[in-house]
Amino acid sequence: MSRIMADAPEVVEAETPAEGEVDTKLQTATDVTPPFSGYNELNNQPYSATHFGLEYWKDLTPEMDVNGIKGQVKGIEKFVGNKIKSDRLEDNIDTYKQIIGEIESKLNLKDTDPGDHRVKRVADYIGILSKQQGLSAKMAKFMGMYMGGSNV
Repeated sequence: MSRIMADAPEVVEAETPAEGEVDTKLQTATDVTPPFSGYNELNNQPYSATHFGLEYWKDLTPEMDVNGIKGQVKGIEKFVGNKIKSDRLEDNIDTYKQIIGEIESKLNLKDTDPGDHRVKRVADYIGILSKQQGLSAKMAKFMGMYMGGSNV
């Protein structure tokens, strides 16, 4: 038997696994990080609300949301989820942090900036990026039709 300290101050007795074995019974809820795609369901709020420090998120009613932050967060969540799927990235919080961190870096945003300001700037950037990607796709389709068409 070995003694293992849990998150609480009490000591928990556990059997020591044999050499080379992994003891999965010792995992606690804090040991397991949910995937990005499941964070909202497990925590009753999107990860973006946590990342940007929107402590008022759970109390935010439609009447209070005069700046549309819920829609902006929804757009950020959708963008990151689509990027994870399309680029076949790992579905976890670290991937989210990397994607959003790159955007925040391009926009020269700091962790000390107000969360709602960071959300707005990131959401605006994602909106512009999405429009640009849509135009690029249309241009590629047009060029394909033009270049692949018959020369009459």
